[in-house]
Parts: sequence; C-alpha cells; structure tokens
Amino acid sequence: MNKTLITTLCTMCVAVGLYAQGTVAFQNTSGSTIRSSLSGANLPAGTSYRVSLYFYAQEGVNNATIDAAALPLEAWTQIGTFTGINPVAGRFNGGSRAATTTVGTTAPYAAAPGASAWFQVRAWSALFGGNPLPTYEAAMATGDSSVLAGYSPPVYVPVTGNPPSVPDAIMVGLQGFSISPVPEPAAIGLGILGLGALLMLRRRK
Repeated sequence: MNKTLITTLCTMCVAVGLYAQGTVAFQNTSGSTIRSSLSGANLPAGTSYRVSLYFYAQEGVNNATIDAAALPLEAWTQIGTFTGINPVAGRFNGGSRAATTTVGTTAPYAAAPGASAWFQVRAWSALFGGNPLPTYEAAMATGDSSVLAGYSPPVYVPVTGNPPSVPDAIMVGLQGFSISPVPEPAAIGLGILGLGALLMLRRRK
C-alpha cells in the first residue's frame, strides 16, 4: 500500500510539474520572415542558416512593465536547440518550446500556462570556415563579416500548451527581421570610441 501511495504521489508531482510549464509554438508566418540585409531577400530554405528561440521573464513581477528591448542579450535564455529555415524561404518551424529560464533566478523558473513572457528569435549563418556555429553567440564571436547574424524585436506572448490537449501559444506580434554581417572587432572599437567622443562633446556644451 505504501509503495502504491508513493507511486501515485510521484505521478501527481510529475503531472503538476508538466502543467506548470507553459509552451509556445516556435514558428513564424509569411508576415514575419527572416531576410538577408545584403540581398533584402528571405533566407533560403535549408540548413545554411540556424534559428533559435530565446525567453525572458522574472518571477513575482509584472513582466509587461519590463523594457525588454533594453535588456542585454546575455539576459535571455535560449530555449531548446536551433532549427533551420523551413519549409520555405524566410520561414521556420521548430515545434513546441517550453518557457523556462535559469538566468537571473536562484532556481529554474517556468512561465505557467496563462502567464505572459518575453520572447526573441535569433538567426545566424550555420558555418564559418567549414565549422558549424551552434549558437548565435558563437556566430557573433567570429568577428567576421562573412557570417550573418541578427535578432527580432522582443514579443510579449501569453504561454499555453500544457497539458498536451491545449494547443501551443502562437507568437502573435512577432516581427520579421534581417540578419547582417557580424561586425569586426576593429569596427566595434571604433564605434565605442565615436560614442565616447560624442558624449564628451555633449558634456562640454
């Protein structure tokens, strides 16, 4: 009897854990495609480019009041693995993704079904010098203009999806975006110097 009770309790705990984790459908529409800034065209279907979903939320606060566009890129958590451009140019469909994060929390935080959270889509070139680039961060670290990378404006979405009978939330409001050549370190340094000079001039005035 004790074994049966323990088994039942464990099953309930797992069910509660699953239910408490909301999900979203990681996909875009014809109105939110990903493009190349070089050609202006949608990225070609296939494995030449990779796309990942990033998530941000804080526990115990009104996430709607967060200025997500001002968040540093490292504040976001990548959800799951990347997907490619499919089934057609500019589009992606990475399936269901759970809205969970460990960034800025003492324990994993999951956005429960019905709650809302911020999401961001990032895309980048799949290869550099014949070597795979598994993440957006790896693409940016190349400092090479032959690599393209970019990300969407943040989108605030109410998550759903668990239990499985409830459809995943669609990322309504997701905007299309372009990916551009990764800036070289020298260009970044010049940009910082230029910004510093501009601030000094403003102070003198």
